[in-house]
Amino acid sequence: MLALSIAGLLGDRIEPLWGGVFLLLAIALAAILHPGRRTLTRRGAGLSAPIAILSLVGTVPAFAYAAPMLGLAQTAGPSCFAGQCARGDRFAEAAALALALVAIGLLAGARTPGWRLAAWAVGIAASILGSASVVLPDVAGSVGTIWGVLVVCWGALVAASAEWGTRRATSVIRPLGGER
Repeated sequence: MLALSIAGLLGDRIEPLWGGVFLLLAIALAAILHPGRRTLTRRGAGLSAPIAILSLVGTVPAFAYAAPMLGLAQTAGPSCFAGQCARGDRFAEAAALALALVAIGLLAGARTPGWRLAAWAVGIAASILGSASVVLPDVAGSVGTIWGVLVVCWGALVAASAEWGTRRATSVIRPLGGER
């Protein structure tokens, strides 16, 4: 929601900006009212280097994608509310997606509570963006065929890194020559 608000602000779009702000306020209220709110700010279980590195590597292409999307949002005509001028809003939302993928990937890399879900969300969202770009390479908002394949692979690597890290951490160590 923060990425959506920022993209709405930078793209000069009302709906993504205020939609993100209202949802951020709702999330803050839910966090305040949550009975276990102290667990929401717990430190992570340590850094997952593969996920953190993949997320950091993804920042350059994410910003390179977000910049022209925000430019398209700014030049798409007047900004309105309630879906009346949706074309420009969609460009700002596409930029927000790219920024959110990296931010959520970094959060997953910190292994905060729910980090595996965050890593899988990044993997699935990146796969959807990449697949749509492969199928529709000439549509505004597409990253193109080659980058689409790379985005799918990047998302799969983020999700696979989360699973590999979990399986490695929970593997049972058996004594040599011991019972199985």
